[in-house]
Amino acid sequence: MLLSLRLCCNMEWNTYPVPYFGLSVSTSPTLRLSFLFLLFALPTLPLRAELVRDGNVGVELVSTQDSVKSGDSVLLALRMVHDEGWHSYWISSTTGYPTTIEFEGMAETVPSFIYWPTPRVYVQSHIVDYVYEGEVLIPILVQAPPGLKPGDTWTVKADVSWLMCKESCVPGSATVTMELSVRDAGAVEKSTEWNARVLKAYKDAPGSLFSTIKWTGYAIQDGRNVKLLLSPSFEDFKAVDGASPVRSADTYGKFYFFGADGNIQAVERQEQRLSSSGQLELDLSLSEYAPERVDSISGLLTAEKEFEPWHKQRAAWVSVPVRQASASAVQSDGAAGSPLGLLAALGLGVLGGLILNLMPCVFPILGLKVMSLVKQAGQGRRAAWAHSLVFTLGVLVSLWTLAGVLLVLRSAGQAAGWGFQLQNPSVLFVLVVIFMLFGLNMLGIFEVGMGAAGLGQGTERKEGYSGAFMSGVLAVLVATPCSAPFLGTAIGFAMVQPALLLLAVFTAVGLGFAAPYLIFAAFPKLLRFLPRPGMWMVRLKQVLSLLLLGTVAYLVWVLSAFYEGWYLSLLGAALNLYFVKALFALALMILAAVVYGYAQRRVNARQRRLGMSAALLPLLAGLAFGWPILPDSDAGIRQNTIIAPAYEAGSDELYYIDWRPGLPEELVANGAIVYVDFTARWCATCQVNKAVVFGSTEVRDFMREHRVYVVKADWTRRDEVIAEELARWGKHAVPFNVVYAPGMDPLELPQVLTPGIVLDALKKAVASRQDSQVAR
Repeated sequence: MLLSLRLCCNMEWNTYPVPYFGLSVSTSPTLRLSFLFLLFALPTLPLRAELVRDGNVGVELVSTQDSVKSGDSVLLALRMVHDEGWHSYWISSTTGYPTTIEFEGMAETVPSFIYWPTPRVYVQSHIVDYVYEGEVLIPILVQAPPGLKPGDTWTVKADVSWLMCKESCVPGSATVTMELSVRDAGAVEKSTEWNARVLKAYKDAPGSLFSTIKWTGYAIQDGRNVKLLLSPSFEDFKAVDGASPVRSADTYGKFYFFGADGNIQAVERQEQRLSSSGQLELDLSLSEYAPERVDSISGLLTAEKEFEPWHKQRAAWVSVPVRQASASAVQSDGAAGSPLGLLAALGLGVLGGLILNLMPCVFPILGLKVMSLVKQAGQGRRAAWAHSLVFTLGVLVSLWTLAGVLLVLRSAGQAAGWGFQLQNPSVLFVLVVIFMLFGLNMLGIFEVGMGAAGLGQGTERKEGYSGAFMSGVLAVLVATPCSAPFLGTAIGFAMVQPALLLLAVFTAVGLGFAAPYLIFAAFPKLLRFLPRPGMWMVRLKQVLSLLLLGTVAYLVWVLSAFYEGWYLSLLGAALNLYFVKALFALALMILAAVVYGYAQRRVNARQRRLGMSAALLPLLAGLAFGWPILPDSDAGIRQNTIIAPAYEAGSDELYYIDWRPGLPEELVANGAIVYVDFTARWCATCQVNKAVVFGSTEVRDFMREHRVYVVKADWTRRDEVIAEELARWGKHAVPFNVVYAPGMDPLELPQVLTPGIVLDALKKAVASRQDSQVAR
């Protein structure tokens, strides 16, 4: 403005051409007046940042848009321009230190998410490093703070530091700013100069929303050598013209793994193999700075060509657990050689099994067993003792069977944990059928030889014992969706022990689970405290039947998780396809039960036989129609990849982010507090925790105020990566909840949660973040 005033007053236009934006103003009077008008109009235009140089590198902030609305997310980029022959460093390096970007005034309320572009391998004097050269755009997603008023100017300010090297290295730093005008409504103004370039840089950046392919797996450490085994997961993949995902070595080209945690030695080339099934093997080495034993490896996997030809992605973030090649190394962390550790695990197993009786999923079976004990009270001590022993045997045989399957899976190199059988939709469907038929039987729709659900109510001795045994089996099946306090610790210990110790811990769990019934049988006088048989038992049986039918609805909801994304529009509502199938299948089986019950009441033997035969047809039809057949691919499964806090202003709807390895650490590195919930639909304790915690207004308000991010690791379906992550924490069961925050170690929460427990953990996280910001 001062320049324009001086020119206007002196009128020396023909002497000095005025440079502006790389142009020179001629001496034409018309152009002089136009240029003067432009100078006066400049204050009304958006202000763009300028390249700030320090040494041989220049930096500036650029944006996809020239205006912003309060609270909206904005995609920026740090533009770095290196002089020829100079370079700066990626987030991990061998000889230098990485570029850092710190936004002023945003760390606490509005974390920024930096999407580092793929670096290049740089070799100089046999030293290998990961660098940026030439011009590079580093996309950054930030959020405009709430409370901005239309007409205001939002100033974005960041402190940038880097190390620039050629033949020698020199540190550099700069403070860059950008000003965006604030609008109240309507579409924001896109930047004509930078919108396309920044969007392309974001699309190409690993970890962006366009990164639809993940590589998952594990690593095996053998001394200082590490073998990385990865397979692609096409989560949002949609085949074009029936084509299959690209999996051949020719179409991928050469792979390279950039270690991001400093544990992997940087080399010029990495030995690799790609199997016919699509599994990639990379031979890596630990760096001289890595510890003798590493628990996990994080970094960036890149391909010479794209991973698949539709999204054009060539890089993906990877974080995997590390297994030890020596079995003795794995066992050295456990307590296999420690009598105290084994005794403690057995004690925790008994205690956890005992508490398991109080979990919500066991309530229907618990009530039926109490009714059975009441009936046995008048049959003498021997009968009560025999039935309780047979019930305990059913519990133990079931747990031994589960332990055997776990051992087989472990020997095959697969990870599994408590409740693993419920990750199989066929097992879930069988439970649906059993519980529904038990519930209908208890309502009196039909009768079976064993009496109500076969739980000790038969009149004949043989049927009573078989009923007691089957009730023990059923009790274990319905108990595995729950994980009681102390149980997870005992199971976690058992999963890394030899076969005999694993069986010993599972036996302890079974004895603890059956302990109440054994106690009543051993001390029959305690049965006197139970009410006498009467009409209350009929009413209780009806209530318990409704609980069993409620369990049927719950299991159908669990089954629908295997069909997420496969929807059918019905009367304007989007219904999961399996719900429609299950409702029809259950209707057929209910019809079969009604026909069977009607035939049972016929006096004529021929009518009874015809009726029972007629019931077989709808029963088989319901079983066939409802049997879960999963689609060939997971194309319908959609993942939440947008990064957002759990609760937004003015909304009580919970928003979560799907877990992936390394995501919590990435969020924390950007100043966020993260609540990670390892859960499953079949886990009843998980659902109770969710209802109690996230149903609390106080918890929701606290999360909203401090912008807490909730990350969900859904273990409903079999997932080796989640199983490996749980094992890394020493866990083999859900629920498992942990809170991350800057400046503190991850904080584990107990299995059974209350709003107070969660609030205490979150308050510690907020205090730690504040302390870490002060320290910086």
